[in-house]
Amino acid sequence: MHPHKITDFHWDEANERSATKHGYSRQQIESAFNSRTRIFRGKGEAYIALGQDMDRNYLEMAFENLGNGCIRVFHCDTMKPAHRRQFERK
Repeated sequence: MHPHKITDFHWDEANERSATKHGYSRQQIESAFNSRTRIFRGKGEAYIALGQDMDRNYLEMAFENLGNGCIRVFHCDTMKPAHRRQFERK
């Protein structure tokens, strides 16, 4: 999956609560999906995205592809140091 193919985000009470629990807003998470975002296949149907938001925070996010360019982010947290090194190598 390429970040440019992501055109919409599905938000519900559960994933909004998860985002705010870690101190991030919907806008910050959505802004982290840009041309620099690195996406990897996770477990099962999940994907992992490493990105930098509009405030220059380094985020690691887990999401599911809902099809037709829509994704549902179900986890977001500050990027771990090892993932940050991997992200910056791009």
